[in-house]
Amino acid sequence: MFKKLGILSVLSLLTFTTIACTSASEKNQASSSYRDQKDVGVNYGFALVANGYKTMEEMIYDADVVVEVEPTGKTEVKDYHGDKYVITELKVIRALHGNENLKSDIITVLSLEHLSGDLYNHEIVFLDIVEPEFQLSDFVVTGVYQGRFRIEDGKVMYDADKYGGVSYFQDEIKGMDVASFEKRIQQAAQNATPLVKPQSTLSIEEQNKIDEQQMLEGNKAMEESKRKRQEEREKKKKQEETKQHEVRQP
Repeated sequence: MFKKLGILSVLSLLTFTTIACTSASEKNQASSSYRDQKDVGVNYGFALVANGYKTMEEMIYDADVVVEVEPTGKTEVKDYHGDKYVITELKVIRALHGNENLKSDIITVLSLEHLSGDLYNHEIVFLDIVEPEFQLSDFVVTGVYQGRFRIEDGKVMYDADKYGGVSYFQDEIKGMDVASFEKRIQQAAQNATPLVKPQSTLSIEEQNKIDEQQMLEGNKAMEESKRKRQEEREKKKKQEETKQHEVRQP
């Protein structure tokens, strides 16, 4: 809930992302449309996440709802105290946990504009309620991005680690069928436990090196994703040109 962990997660993100992504912000300034920015990519290595959930039991303890959703296609960019957020509208297909916290089957979810390159699809998401005084959206993803699980061909996928994000219990989820994932969610809800933050034994220099490596990995994945999308566009363009040429042939 943009409660203790939600607001801390976003504030820690702001501290780093606003500085590190200035050039990306300038690059995207010409358009306020989330859909128009889909080729920008995303680097979760920029996100200094306040809570790294090692188990689903920890994540669901903090989550207010777990829902299966799909995007409606409506998005909006809003400015709050000088920082830009993307508000994405989602259609709730069904609630898997915390149904009492849903007021409608149409909800809005907030994310920082710098992390908005990761478009919503058919997904199961863990969400925290946004406190009314924030007034930008209904929910925020639990753990910034850690609570998003894409559904593809009946399988559950987690992609954040490909873009510099963390992956703990999510490694066990990848490729799991949806029915098994639902059972795992129910088990986690019954055994929910609060997150215990261990004391770091790393020096500031060591932690900085780890953060830097995460950013480099995220940038590499982002560039690779952009390259593949460009190749797909060029391939599609050539196919269309060939088709049009064949149509013109007598």
